[in-house]
Amino acid sequence: MNFYPLIGIGVGAFLSYYILKMLAKRMKRDMPGLGELMYPMHHTDSRKDKINQRKAKLAEKKGKH
Repeated sequence: MNFYPLIGIGVGAFLSYYILKMLAKRMKRDMPGLGELMYPMHHTDSRKDKINQRKAKLAEKKGKH
């Protein structure tokens, strides 16, 4: 059995993890999770939804509709 493909995949995974970690540090953000990497629009939409829900609750408390 040839181990070169496994070595190539391992090196590629390590390099991509390291590059992602450097970019996150440079952008001063946390390291993204696997779900955020696989489905970035879903996470962006859910963040916007949470912000809108908070705004709606604050407006409700103040008596605005």
